[in-house]
Amino acid sequence: MNARGWPVSPASLARLFWASALICAALLFSLQPAPAQWVQQGELFGAQGESVALSCGGSTAIVGGGAAWVFTFNGAVWNPQQKLVVNDAIGPFAGLGKSVALSADGNTAIVGGPGDNDQAGAAWVFTFNGTTWAELQKLHVSDAVGAAQLGTSVALSGNGKTAIVGGPGDNAQIGAAWVFTSNGTTWTELQKLVATDAIGSAGLGMSVALSGNGNTAIVGGPGDNDQAGAAWVFTFNGTTWAEQQKLVGTDAVGAWVYQGFSVALSADGNTAIFGGPGVGAAWVFGQLTCAQQCENESCSGACGESSECPPPPNERQCLTNIISCLKACGNQVRQCIANCRPVFLWRCP
Repeated sequence: MNARGWPVSPASLARLFWASALICAALLFSLQPAPAQWVQQGELFGAQGESVALSCGGSTAIVGGGAAWVFTFNGAVWNPQQKLVVNDAIGPFAGLGKSVALSADGNTAIVGGPGDNDQAGAAWVFTFNGTTWAELQKLHVSDAVGAAQLGTSVALSGNGKTAIVGGPGDNAQIGAAWVFTSNGTTWTELQKLVATDAIGSAGLGMSVALSGNGNTAIVGGPGDNDQAGAAWVFTFNGTTWAEQQKLVGTDAVGAWVYQGFSVALSADGNTAIFGGPGVGAAWVFGQLTCAQQCENESCSGACGESSECPPPPNERQCLTNIISCLKACGNQVRQCIANCRPVFLWRCP
């Protein structure tokens, strides 16, 4: 377990199949309550299927590949709503639709184009006014180093006002990710995210994901440490983003694992999963709450001055707790001290 509280799952998930070739359609399925099975809802034609995303309710879909197509579900069938294209791409090979994401309500979309402007890359934000989709803004950065391939991956917060865009080519393939925020009208670059503990050409930004509130991000770097790969968690404190932890699956076998080739986060930001197609596996990490961390280590080491940590009682209560623990150990005093210390250390003033 890492000191910051992200324990590695004891075993990797079931092996996953992975393919890099583009598919010609995206198949959408719906879970039926009774009996519990998945049935095909539709086949979305006219879309490349290089990237896909759904709104929270599952009634709006976006499919990327050379452009982006939006489809909506009326309860019975899926219908094409609009094809999204841009007129401000630079060069003939923008790669629009390499990545796509939708807000929870399905009214904001972001579409990546990592080939724009000779691999500098960009991402485009579109909004839906109830009738049509329109390009709101092209996102690009001024602090990229070299051909960043911005837009290789994209993600949106639930309210559609925070975006993260990956650029794995930045700084000789070390990679980076950029966070943008919207005031409702204009999108502004908030911060460039880099990993201080990346090993070699990590390709950070090959994949990205955001929590529902947009305050936690996970960024994959499958090239880290000679393609063993890793994923990094970043958190936002209301002012700045900071790296929280580097995640590496401890039971990966071989060098070319490519951990972090794909990533995802739960809405609350406390569960993460990332794929390693080099060995056909995925790893799940869960973050302990502050209170759980306090049960196992010094409160100051686990959570700082967080209000989630229970306040230490007075010295008398602390002593009572320790004596109770000692009595329960019988004659095994030395072992008792070892067992009791981590439990009561944080409770004592």
